Amino acid sequence: MERDVTRVGLVGVGTIARTHLEVLAERSDVDLLFTADPHAGPPSFRGTTPAHLTRLHVSAGRFSFDGPAPM
Repeated sequence: MERDVTRVGLVGVGTIARTHLEVLAERSDVDLLFTADPHAGPPSFRGTTPAHLTRLHVSAGRFSFDGPAPM
């Protein structure tokens, strides 16, 4: 049986976001595609590190990325 998966991108990975990530990690129907935060590094999610962006632009409902954070 195929399951529906919700794909999530999280903008801002401060203190409150850590709690959200813990809850999302418990859900098998959620995949974390990326995080974005110019002031924080990428968080761990289910033992891996998702793509992490330093800039995310939203305009007229469209997203554009300046690329991944430097390693």
